[in-house]
Amino acid sequence: MPNSIFMALALAAPRLSAGGASQQQVDQRVDQLMRLISAIQAALDGLVILLGHVVVVVAHVIVAAVVPIAIVWLLVKTAVPRLHRQLGLSRLTSVRIVPPVEGEYNSASWVALFRMLHAISAPWWKRALFGQAWLVFELEAREGHVIARCWFPTQARSLVAAAIRSALPGANVAPIDDGPALDRPAAARARLRLWREDLFPLGASHTDAVATAVDALTEAGDGVIQVAMAPDTGWEARAAKRLDQLSGIDSHESILWKLLRLPLELFDFWFPHPTLTSIPTLPSRTATPLPPTDKAFQACWRIEVRLCCWASRRASAVSSLRPIASAFQALDGENRLRVAKVWWPLGFDSALTKRLGPGHTSMVLSPGEAVQLFHLPLAGVSMDSARVRVMPRRPSLVAGEGSVLCRLDDDRSAVVKISQADRRHHLHAVGPTGAGKSTLLLNLALQDIAAGIGVGIIDPKGDLIRDLLERIPAHHANRVILLDPSTRERPVGLNVLECDDPSQRELVTDGVVTIFRKNFEHFWGPRTDDVLRAALLTLLRHPGATLTEVPLLLLNQRVRARLTKNLGDPVGLKPFWQEYEAQTEGQRLQMVGPVLNKLRTFLMRPTVRNVLGQSRSTIDLREVIDGGGILLVNLAKGALGEETSRLVGSFVMSRLWQAALARASRPKAWRPDFNLYLDEFHNYLHLPQSIDDVLAEARAYRLNLTLANQHLAQLHESTRQAVASNARTRIVFQCGPDDARQVARDFEPLSIHQLQSLDRFQIAVRLSVDGHTQPPFTGTTLPAPAGLGEEHAAAVATASSARYGRPVVEVEAEIIARLGRFGAAGGFREIA
Repeated sequence: MPNSIFMALALAAPRLSAGGASQQQVDQRVDQLMRLISAIQAALDGLVILLGHVVVVVAHVIVAAVVPIAIVWLLVKTAVPRLHRQLGLSRLTSVRIVPPVEGEYNSASWVALFRMLHAISAPWWKRALFGQAWLVFELEAREGHVIARCWFPTQARSLVAAAIRSALPGANVAPIDDGPALDRPAAARARLRLWREDLFPLGASHTDAVATAVDALTEAGDGVIQVAMAPDTGWEARAAKRLDQLSGIDSHESILWKLLRLPLELFDFWFPHPTLTSIPTLPSRTATPLPPTDKAFQACWRIEVRLCCWASRRASAVSSLRPIASAFQALDGENRLRVAKVWWPLGFDSALTKRLGPGHTSMVLSPGEAVQLFHLPLAGVSMDSARVRVMPRRPSLVAGEGSVLCRLDDDRSAVVKISQADRRHHLHAVGPTGAGKSTLLLNLALQDIAAGIGVGIIDPKGDLIRDLLERIPAHHANRVILLDPSTRERPVGLNVLECDDPSQRELVTDGVVTIFRKNFEHFWGPRTDDVLRAALLTLLRHPGATLTEVPLLLLNQRVRARLTKNLGDPVGLKPFWQEYEAQTEGQRLQMVGPVLNKLRTFLMRPTVRNVLGQSRSTIDLREVIDGGGILLVNLAKGALGEETSRLVGSFVMSRLWQAALARASRPKAWRPDFNLYLDEFHNYLHLPQSIDDVLAEARAYRLNLTLANQHLAQLHESTRQAVASNARTRIVFQCGPDDARQVARDFEPLSIHQLQSLDRFQIAVRLSVDGHTQPPFTGTTLPAPAGLGEEHAAAVATASSARYGRPVVEVEAEIIARLGRFGAAGGFREIA
């Protein structure tokens, strides 16, 4: 620059002299200019020296501060993430993921899951204060059994649950508290890292790497595969810049870098270097294959994979860990996973047990790559299966009035009710012993009692009756009528031949004969039917007669002569008895033997005989069903025997049916509902009409049946079809393969296997709503309410016996007197 100034002055000198000034004046002016130029040059040189000193001082300061700055940066880099992870740890919650029984792995659904979960990313200011939110997926093996878990921020509970159920329909997502504890003496640890930089995607495997790894984990016995992941919000910008660098494209410099370079450029300006004759060229990067660009523009995750196995000896743990890590190394493509040694076991164990987020060893993976590190279900792996879950299509099922049937298998556990109007279309429940049928019947009956609706329960085991007696409130105790044939002190009277209307004699006879015929259908013939029918029609012509007189009528000629005298039926009964009397003693015994051995099934039991042998019934079943009574019939097979239990239950059902038929003359508005519960109903529905007609007519008479049995093979084909057609509400508990195959067609989308896999107290329901059967759904029945104790049950039973029972001495004396009146001789014991 100074040389150029002197050249300008030399050129200006001739022009000065040409203007007429003297040589002396010109020299003076030139001298002044030279002094000015020298002053300017000296000032500029001083400024350059000053700037040089400043640069040197700044350089010294920077050099002196590099180490402290580096230390501070390192501390911040190390401490802040740890602080963020500790802050985030206090806000984590966990769930256990149980896949469905017949679940199938769908990679597209799991890719959608990881894309959906990327929404847990926090805004930049929250990330600066509290750090990035993270998830931890975990597969733990305990003694060869695998458990899947997930840890996530508490505020993301709904998002995570919805995402998991979307990717794995039917999965059970249940909160948990426990986790793996490093309580074994030796453990092998490893991390997985990418072989190349993050831009290069993982290759796909022809086999399921996760399933293979977990299979090896189950062989190891105890171990865990943990995948910690956090949204990488800055990935796209970093990836784009790196792609530019790899492509040889100059990236734009930041303002900070330009400010740092300014002093160097000024120095080069004032102290120029010799001009280079040629510019060196940088080596070209285009020869190196560039990574695909797809991954650079996806919402990716920072992921750390932790592997750990426990064993009694470290060598065993290491050998168990190798096949687990090798399974993930099968993901070989443009990038692959490699096993990284754990140099700080304490830090690894802390991250593992505390479920910390990904650390500095993490890798960046897309949702498609993350799926290859964690997904469910896993074929061939021993895991718990989630309970079957099918939601109703109509949300209105959880609204309205009526009895609570169950709770839906959803997060809200909404209750499902069945209205009393729909109860009139009958209900059928099928399920094996212990599945929860009795609890369902108990809850429904208690709700009916509380609502003031008449209830009848015929129980072949006795447990349901005992449970009800303990739970019926004291203010409803006066409605209870307990019929227990095993009671000795005060038997309740039930005369199945009681008939005040002569026009109903044939109807009563048909009912009793049908009961015997259907109970003993394999040992019943036309002659047996004829003998019993004639005997019953004969006894019905004598008020107060009971079944206890049938043996005497058939065997005792004196009694028979008195009872058949003046029958007034020359076409029917009189010819029968004339023919009967014409037989020899041996022929008569052969005729009546099949009838007598069936009657003696219960007549030789004093307690049952005292119930059926009373001339007048002490309970009026018409009044019971019309007045909202609570009829409890305890027919425990253990106390009565199976045949006696069936016969007595059939007698009660027959009398109830006659009481219901008596409503035919009333308007429907005057027919109050009576909900009748029949456990093992196939043993008691032995009526003259077909089951189809019974169910159809019962609805008209407001005799609403709730039928229950253990399995469909107990039912005749006609009964099975009738129940399927007329019981509009159908409930299935966990059932066997045969029943599952039969009902699966009516319970789609539930499969045969799902019907077999229902939990205890879980039901599949086809509910009748406004007379229309709805699509099936699953739910869980309510637990039984707390009882009031055995003393309360005994008090209710005693009060009922006092109202409706008679002293046993009085009953036996009445039977003896009646038999004597009919011509029998001898004491009670002889007659019995």
